[in-house]
Amino acid sequence: MIYTNAFNLSISKTRNKRMLQDWFSAAFQTSRKCGCYALLAFMEKIDHVRKNNIRA
Repeated sequence: MIYTNAFNLSISKTRNKRMLQDWFSAAFQTSRKCGCYALLAFMEKIDHVRKNNIRA
């Protein structure tokens, strides 16, 4: 039973890692299609939130 739980945990970690890689890949493809302007606008929004301590 312990091995099964450890195995399931490792599967979920791998799944999350794969989802994260897919997200970065999609973000990169989007930025390539839209140019760097979309990425810069996104970074400016993050910077604005950080500077003003805005919380979601």
